[in-house]
Amino acid sequence: MNISLEGKRVFITAGGDGMGRATAIAMHNIGAKVFTCDIDETSLKTLPEGIITFVCDVSKSSNLDPIFEEILPSGLDILVNNAGISGPTKSVEEISDDEWDSCMAVGINAQFYCVR
Repeated sequence: MNISLEGKRVFITAGGDGMGRATAIAMHNIGAKVFTCDIDETSLKTLPEGIITFVCDVSKSSNLDPIFEEILPSGLDILVNNAGISGPTKSVEEISDDEWDSCMAVGINAQFYCVR
């Protein structure tokens, strides 16, 4: 089977590591123009040449706005809303409001900011 994303424009959140990184590289390798962001600048620097990177905390819409202002005028074909965090990982009664807010900001709010 021959799969191609030639000419397609893709934005992947949290593309510096893990599934986001693997997705960015795979889509890049089959012809997509890939844009990705991550909070870890070091991991972004190790992505293959040609993948366009942005350092960004997706939990803040003000960080995403300039990225979309750059990407959207030429179109966007695929959005991979990949960002997420694993915490908090303790019993409910031990979770602080700040920990809960942080989890929701990345896991829910950031998804909304990208789709909007």
